[in-house]
Amino acid sequence: MADSMSRNRERRVAETFSSIPLAMVNEQTEVVIRTIRGGRMATRRLHEMGFLPGEIIRVIRSIGYGPIMVSVKGSHVALGHRLAMKIMVSM
Repeated sequence: MADSMSRNRERRVAETFSSIPLAMVNEQTEVVIRTIRGGRMATRRLHEMGFLPGEIIRVIRSIGYGPIMVSVKGSHVALGHRLAMKIMVSM
């Protein structure tokens, strides 16, 4: 059991260092969602909108600290900067 917990922790640490927040991704870039680091309500809301681990999304517009427009499952969705900081992605 301790071995399993240790491996899970190591995997989470590796994901953290290989992922960046969605808010930091340049426009016109496709990324893969790795994890969502939010509370239960934020995570549930994002899952309902189609933001699921493994999903490929495309950043359409990102202007500084303002809202971010992304394409997910064929729909355009605007996210606030703080919410986009909770979505960890990789290239």
